[in-house]
Amino acid sequence: PWAVVRPLYEDVAIPFLRTKGVDRVGLVGFCWGAYPMTNLLATSNELLKAGLCFHPSLQVFTATTEFSAKSHLARCRVPVAYLAARSDPGDVKPGGLADRIMKKNHPLYSKCLFKEYPDMIHGWVNRGDLADDKIKRDVDDALQTAL
Repeated sequence: PWAVVRPLYEDVAIPFLRTKGVDRVGLVGFCWGAYPMTNLLATSNELLKAGLCFHPSLQVFTATTEFSAKSHLARCRVPVAYLAARSDPGDVKPGGLADRIMKKNHPLYSKCLFKEYPDMIHGWVNRGDLADDKIKRDVDDALQTAL
């Protein structure tokens, strides 16, 4: 639950990073990691500069009554990238809910990326068989995109 994650971020991670001289943070998530990433990007913390999620899922927002994905997506103010597989929900693909909301509300929308990998299935980046040429091609592209 967000009530557990948020204090870990605000009271532990951010103060620790500041003691190390960190002045900017990029968030990376996989699958349901889109949920804490989107929640964090909807905050006003000046350290957060970007977020990227491989095969993202915003379904956690609908599985909990804590928050609305729409309201949090509308509050994101840093560039976001959602790299989706063919089998991922449409809300994280080009033209999907996240893309439409950010296009309407996001001041840096031109720096956001919504990309679908049509040959991939959910989980390909961290569980894909790199012996398969198509999977290796798309994992390499996704990781290069992340950089």
